[in-house]
Amino acid sequence: MNKQAKAKLFLTVILGLPIIGIVTAYASYYSGFFSNIGKTNNGKLISPPVTMQDLKLDILKSNKNNRIKGAAEQTWKLIILTVNDCNELCQQQLYITRQVHIALGKEANRLERLYLSTKSDQFAESILEEHPKLKLANISQVEITQHLSDKLPTVKSTILLADPLGNIMMYYTDNHSGKAILTDIKHLLKISRIG
Repeated sequence: MNKQAKAKLFLTVILGLPIIGIVTAYASYYSGFFSNIGKTNNGKLISPPVTMQDLKLDILKSNKNNRIKGAAEQTWKLIILTVNDCNELCQQQLYITRQVHIALGKEANRLERLYLSTKSDQFAESILEEHPKLKLANISQVEITQHLSDKLPTVKSTILLADPLGNIMMYYTDNHSGKAILTDIKHLLKISRIG
């Protein structure tokens, strides 16, 4: 290769590098290839979040049979959403969320667990003895359809996470382990200045 050819090749490389960079950035942005880089959460984000006020949760009940109107205290909330009966998956989610709550140790008072069901049945009443810090709430199918159906892959049995301001901003499916949920909550409690 003569000197002139080398210079042309060098000039082509110099001019081509910015173009390669632009094309790579464009392709990665629109393909989502690098979307998981820098991601620290295990759960799936709900965007935009749904507020608990939108769901019109007007009846809450704890194991002490205290009825509370409106939103509860400003704490993080792990919500077990079930439609109709609490099936085996729902009961497994109740167990997992209880274990996550216990594993938080001294930070456990910053989290509440809420069992949210479309049915007010005897099962809901009976689980309060097994889950002493659980609160119960009813939700109508209309509110689920209106506010959650298009944001969740399934609404039959899902674990939701709400921030202290009542924004339901993340969900977990049965593919998520308790460890994944615990990791997310510990991270959020560490960086959160409220709740």
